[in-house]
Order: sequence, then structure tokens, then C-alpha cells
Amino acid sequence: MNKIISLFFLFIFTTSVFSNTERLEGKLERNLENLMEKVIEWRHDIHQYPELSNREFKTAAKVAKHLNNLGLEVKTDIAHTGVVAILEGGKPGPYGCIESRHGCSTR
Repeated sequence: MNKIISLFFLFIFTTSVFSNTERLEGKLERNLENLMEKVIEWRHDIHQYPELSNREFKTAAKVAKHLNNLGLEVKTDIAHTGVVAILEGGKPGPYGCIESRHGCSTR
């Protein structure tokens, strides 16, 4: 579920930023409605076909495919099922990272 939530935020951050806040809010609202349908579909699929820890190959493929569709540079097969997407900015300066893990934590 954390991967899905991270994808949601990644999708929002990769949308074009408009100077007009109302236009941005309208676009985000429309995209959010479409994305939430996909998120629910992904959640159902992930729960219907669970995978063993560190063997989430179908889930990783689903994440990589979506990130590729967003136009991001994607690296797969990192520690078996890890997926990394590179989002290049157009300006020099500091950058950030979003990390997401799938599964339950006992901590």
C-alpha cells in the first residue's frame, strides 16, 4: 500500500505546475479521480495475489510499468524486487528522495 501511496504523490509532483492555482487544483482534482480508480484496482490485485517478502516480482513490475508510463527513467532488479525511478529537474540545486516500502512492519 505504501508503494501505491508513494506513486500517488510522485504522480502529483510530476504534473505541470500552472501559475493559476485554480487551474492547478482543477487538473489535480481530475487526475486524482482517475488515479484513485487505478490505485483501488492495484490494491485489489495486490491483495488478491499476495507475494512473499522480497519476492514481490509482479508488484515490482506493476510499479515499474507505471513509472515508465510517466516518462521516468526506471531501474529494476535492485535487491531482487526494488524499483528506482529518476526524475530529472531542469535546474541545478538540491534534490530529494521519496522512498516507499510495501508490506507490514513489526516495528
